[in-house]
Amino acid sequence: MSSILSTSTYTRLPGSGIRRQGFLAVTATRNTLWKGDDHLLSVDLTGFTETYKRFYFRDIQAFLVRKTRRGMVWNVVFVVLAALSSQLFLARTRPTMVTAAVLTGLFLWCLLVNWLRGPMCICHLQTAVQTEELPALRRLRTARSFIAAIRSKILEAQGAMPA
Repeated sequence: MSSILSTSTYTRLPGSGIRRQGFLAVTATRNTLWKGDDHLLSVDLTGFTETYKRFYFRDIQAFLVRKTRRGMVWNVVFVVLAALSSQLFLARTRPTMVTAAVLTGLFLWCLLVNWLRGPMCICHLQTAVQTEELPALRRLRTARSFIAAIRSKILEAQGAMPA
């Protein structure tokens, strides 16, 4: 991947996603998360450029995970598109019926995949200085496994909280 990740001992953490950059972006910025010895590394990859943000485990105050309705909205969109494409069956010509079957199958497949991946969420990492969105964590299941993967490192760096 990059020189910084190949020279240190990093472990890739679950999740990868695209960082939103306004309504219409020309290039996509891919985000991944890596666990180092004493920090969490967020890597943004845009074309041939990588940007790194380092969050030391001792500085992390909270992970804010908020469930969203985005997955449900996509499910509704796929159902509506499947219903509209299935209306092509009414034309009763062979090419149109084949096109309708392919499109309906495609939208139903997208619906199934989105439903099986589970609910969507937005995850932020909070430190004393900033609150940073983690685009790699867009699914609730991924966010939970991510937090479970680094919980021990945070407890090691900060110590256990008193009861």
